[in-house]
Amino acid sequence: LSNKLLKSIPSGKLKGERIAFLCNQDVSYVLAQWSCWLNHSVCVPLCKDHPAKVLEYYIKDSKASILISTSNFENVLKPLAEKFKIPLIVLNKDDLKMKNDKIEKDLDIFSNSKEDALILYTSGTTGPPKGVVHTVSSLKAQMDAMIESWRWETKDTLLNVLPLHHVHGIVNCVMTPLYNGSTLVMDQKFDAATTWNHLLNDKDPSISVFMAVPTIYVKLIEQYKKSGWTSKDVEQIRKMRLFVSGSAALPESIFKQWKELTHFEILEQFGMSEAGRVLSNTIDGKKLPGRVGLPMPNMTIRLTQKDDNNNEKIVAEGTLEKVKIFEKGDHKDGNVSGELHVKGPTLFKYYFNKEDVTKKSFDKDGFFATGDMVEYEMANNTFKIMGRTSVDIIKSGGYKISALDIEAVLLHHPSISECVVLGVPDAQWGEKVTAIIVLNQNAEKLSLDQIREYCKKKLPAYSCPTNLKIVDAFERNAVGKINKKELRQKLFPTSK
Repeated sequence: LSNKLLKSIPSGKLKGERIAFLCNQDVSYVLAQWSCWLNHSVCVPLCKDHPAKVLEYYIKDSKASILISTSNFENVLKPLAEKFKIPLIVLNKDDLKMKNDKIEKDLDIFSNSKEDALILYTSGTTGPPKGVVHTVSSLKAQMDAMIESWRWETKDTLLNVLPLHHVHGIVNCVMTPLYNGSTLVMDQKFDAATTWNHLLNDKDPSISVFMAVPTIYVKLIEQYKKSGWTSKDVEQIRKMRLFVSGSAALPESIFKQWKELTHFEILEQFGMSEAGRVLSNTIDGKKLPGRVGLPMPNMTIRLTQKDDNNNEKIVAEGTLEKVKIFEKGDHKDGNVSGELHVKGPTLFKYYFNKEDVTKKSFDKDGFFATGDMVEYEMANNTFKIMGRTSVDIIKSGGYKISALDIEAVLLHHPSISECVVLGVPDAQWGEKVTAIIVLNQNAEKLSLDQIREYCKKKLPAYSCPTNLKIVDAFERNAVGKINKKELRQKLFPTSK
């Protein structure tokens, strides 16, 4: 395949060229990825769940020179290849076969650490998706940090069910085990029954590490209950070493149910396309629901706030070893919160073709502004994600309110299956705290007054919802996230 790529363009030179590919979640994906890197090209992974218009945007924005697909996606990419007048290479069965005597034992796909290697597109929750460019060096740093922090061993076997166009699936679940010399088992897509079969399998390869998003853990718990199992039926799962959750906040109820069923505490962590894993709980330490631990190895983080003159000030700074508080918050327990800024070797290089946006994203000290509000809990020496400043921090009546805190309370209500909290523009309050809920099957309809009374038991009055919407279900993207901006516009079209 590497030679096919070289022959596909007239110059025969692929260094620095972007190659977009849409492959099955199997060896074909790894083959496409590694072939790009052997030619010193830049990978642009595409998602099979995205409509043609989105794929077209990624191909056009990244200025891809070549497209690669497996045969089942040829009909998807062929019209786009013709539109942009670029070659399309379709993998066949022979491409997926390799005899042992043709494999180079010391194959080095990461020979130049400064080269651009991967473009990941953001989810676009705060604007058009941006192409996040990672170098060989930043990808290596991400993998090294995970291997150190989560104690990867060559005897580990990871099961991947996550989509492979996002940092969680690509770097955490595919690249890291292969880079470490561990075993990787890949499923084409997530299916709860199939995943349970993998996790309970006692034959080789026996799964030891599983990484997922909260939605997947919800589905696994539902399948457990549907099967009528008891904890004794899933005893085999205790052979596992590590369960990890990321990409979205894990509800406390799911954390507790998973522990009750499997005896495992899910390791929560926080990351993003631009930096990989930033914060993580430790394997041995106490895991508190909703908390994401401390900075990953070699990462430095800052919490910043705006003063009365809109100037930025640093209120906390920390590493894995120590967190310093420069200005205590208003909380009686001394907790401090602010926008999360990060710096370290795992950071991306730039946003592709967006020089001005890149410059605005970094401060004078080289810290990247994430756009996430974070709280440091002094008593527990851990960080808690409060949400995106753009959609999860609600400004109502002079207060800054975390939507995630309210969601965590609502998810404990026996009648509520899922919920989203967001701010809807309001002339009097600035924003109204709005709860959008999905009821459990056979649950009676809830009123706003009932919701407020329930929330008042655990939240200050100003945080309790003043607006309620009941829906049948939420639309989620490929990694289980709900786009709150789109949801707000859909349900409240007059809001901006």
